[in-house]
Amino acid sequence: MAHVKHLDRGSVGRLTHEWERDKKPDGTWAFEPTGKIDPSRTCLNYKLGTGRADVNVKARLADPGLKVARRKDLNVISSWVITCPQELKDSKADREKFFRICYEFLQDRYGAENVMQGYVHMDETTPHMHVPTVPVADGRVSAKALYNRRELHNMQRDLDARCAAEWGQKGLVLNGRTAGNYTVEELKQRDVDRAAIEADRRAAEDARAAAEQQYKQAARDRQRAAEELREARRIRQETEMVYNAAQEEAIQNMHARIERATAAAVNKINEFVTNVTRKDRLTDALKTKQWQDPPRKGFDAMVEDAKRRAFMQQIKREEPENTANKTQEEGFSL
Repeated sequence: MAHVKHLDRGSVGRLTHEWERDKKPDGTWAFEPTGKIDPSRTCLNYKLGTGRADVNVKARLADPGLKVARRKDLNVISSWVITCPQELKDSKADREKFFRICYEFLQDRYGAENVMQGYVHMDETTPHMHVPTVPVADGRVSAKALYNRRELHNMQRDLDARCAAEWGQKGLVLNGRTAGNYTVEELKQRDVDRAAIEADRRAAEDARAAAEQQYKQAARDRQRAAEELREARRIRQETEMVYNAAQEEAIQNMHARIERATAAAVNKINEFVTNVTRKDRLTDALKTKQWQDPPRKGFDAMVEDAKRRAFMQQIKREEPENTANKTQEEGFSL
């Protein structure tokens, strides 16, 4: 018969004292015995593996490649208790062989690095072995993930098959007690275990419901984010259209201003050329001017001639437009 019990960190040291049968300096037990221990038979106890369970468990949990949740109630030890079959307990050779096969079976199944010692106790009513193991599933410590109902059934079935192959007899592990013939104390423990399993199941369902709710909320958030992204892209497109339209209008206005400035400059150049031409023509006309009035004699002729010479000197210093106006005022024509 084999069953497993899951323990937290605080129980490792206490149970190691019990498994090792540690004593105080005064010779009394360093633990509270959970069963009837015959001190005269304690010397018959022995251990498979080396070291102490508390030390080895601490070292295993400190492995950087192992994920260990930081929870006080985390079960870091799954202690298997394997009872020697009635058919083998009277033979020392068969008894030792049975415990060794069971210990190696657990090492092969759950990893030698996770299986601590095998404490064989001969000082209680029935020979049995405690095998503390670190429950590792997918690289993390989790008794719940490793020891589900299917695994517990398959483990005992496979161990029974291993023992049957050795002794040619089935039912050494899956005996009558495993089939349902329990004592009152075992029935109470089974009810406790079932209640714990039911609590774990409800907790798992609650966790799954919470995870589904979180997934739905994440999907809604993702959809909202997608809508906001589409809206942002639409606003960006509209902004780019407005910017392009404003830029095109500014370019058109600039072209219009350039055209107007160019036309004004051309007009000024043409006006300047016209004025220069008029000045040249006026100058030529003044140089070749034939007075139509009859020649004057005496003082009047002298005055008129002085006025003409003064006017000729003045128009050389003035602008063409002023020259044309004054020429007309003085009676000259081209």
